[in-house]
Amino acid sequence: MPGVSPGPRYWLRGLCWGLLTLGLAFGLRMLEWPCWQNPEYRLGGEWLLATHDAYHWVAAAEGFGLDVGHPMAEMLRLMARLLHTYPAAVAFWFPAVLASLVAVIVFAWVWALGSMEAGLAAGLLASLAPGFLARTLLGYYDTDLVTLFFPLLMTLAPACW
Repeated sequence: MPGVSPGPRYWLRGLCWGLLTLGLAFGLRMLEWPCWQNPEYRLGGEWLLATHDAYHWVAAAEGFGLDVGHPMAEMLRLMARLLHTYPAAVAFWFPAVLASLVAVIVFAWVWALGSMEAGLAAGLLASLAPGFLARTLLGYYDTDLVTLFFPLLMTLAPACW
């Protein structure tokens, strides 16, 4: 009925579908985790990062280089401080986490357009699209991970309205 607000069961159902989308997107990204168990991919107790750009942002987050204060470096520095760890650890895990959140934002977009179930499929397809997936795997901390996240997030509120 027009003008009737959805009940709590509707919102709980949406929350469940959204969490399922997040869990599947992150779980599928973690399929590469066994490959990272090779001791050659560690230096001391830290995982090696997968790209030189990640080291650029880690250095900037630690106060070295030309991009100190850049939003990517600041995001890394603040996340490391919040999690009580070091920037390189955040740079290793953050791409998989943020890219999985892209799936949730796409889910919310499709839910706003009218279908929770289609939102699950759309969210997974968006976060696992080959070009995006290849640039947001474990250890790939770079600007590629925010190219979908922030534009989708910023446009979600007006879309829901």
